Amino acid sequence: MKLKKLIIYVVSIILVGGIVFIYLVGNFVFNSSLNLVSNSETKIDRVNQLKQMGIDYNEFNSKYNVEEIEINSSLDGHIIPADYITKDSNKNMVVLVHGLGSNRLSTYPVAQVFLQKGYNVIACDQRSSGNNYAKYNTFGAFARK
Repeated sequence: MKLKKLIIYVVSIILVGGIVFIYLVGNFVFNSSLNLVSNSETKIDRVNQLKQMGIDYNEFNSKYNVEEIEINSSLDGHIIPADYITKDSNKNMVVLVHGLGSNRLSTYPVAQVFLQKGYNVIACDQRSSGNNYAKYNTFGAFARK
């Protein structure tokens, strides 16, 4: 009987220890992988960032209408900052999304191609990038919603 209690005790300790270990490791992986880059590292300085990409800020704004808009996330209600860029009154539109460690301005060179083809463009800051203050970057998993 004592052996049976000892086995139950040891198995219980191993199970609880395993659960705590998995929780701690999982929490570490979650926090470190979803916060690889923060929005403070990708803040927007429009004039300088566009200049680094070879785009003159004033010239771009004289060619295209750039309206800063805010989109309410249907997932968790946070605000998604975006630029709505138009040239004509065309209804066709593309949505451009930047990569990790960047912001919506990094899509402007591609936006120019679509604008020249007659499309309107929405360029948005993904979660935890640029002016988007969502807590975690989810690599598009939450953004798609």
